Amino acid sequence: MGGVNAAFGDAAGQINRNAALTKNPAGVTEGLDTLAMNKGIAGGREAGDIQIQNADFQNQQRMAGLNLLNSLYGTNTQAQTSLLGQGASDLQARAAGGGWSQGFKDVLTSLKPSGG
Repeated sequence: MGGVNAAFGDAAGQINRNAALTKNPAGVTEGLDTLAMNKGIAGGREAGDIQIQNADFQNQQRMAGLNLLNSLYGTNTQAQTSLLGQGASDLQARAAGGGWSQGFKDVLTSLKPSGG
C-alpha cells in the first residue's frame, strides 16, 4: 500500500511541477482528478490482494492445525496395519474371501470319509 501511495504522490508532484515550470495551470485539476481516480483503483486492488493473501494464510494455518489435531487424536491405519504385519493387499484379500467360516468348511470337507 505504501508503494502505491508513493508512486501516485510522485506523479502528483510532477503535475504540479510541470504547471509551475510552464506557468500554465490549465489541466492541473483534471490531471489530479485522473490521478486520484487511478490511485483509488490501484489502492483497492492492492488491498484486495492483501486480503486474499491473508485469507490464504489463515486457511493454511487452519489446515495445519487440523492436521496436528488429526495426528494427536486421529487413527493412522497404515501404521497400525504395518505393526500387525498386515499390508493393504492382505486386508483386501481377506475382505474378498469367505473369511474364517470358509476355512472351517474346507477343513470339514477334507475330514469326510471318501468312500461313503
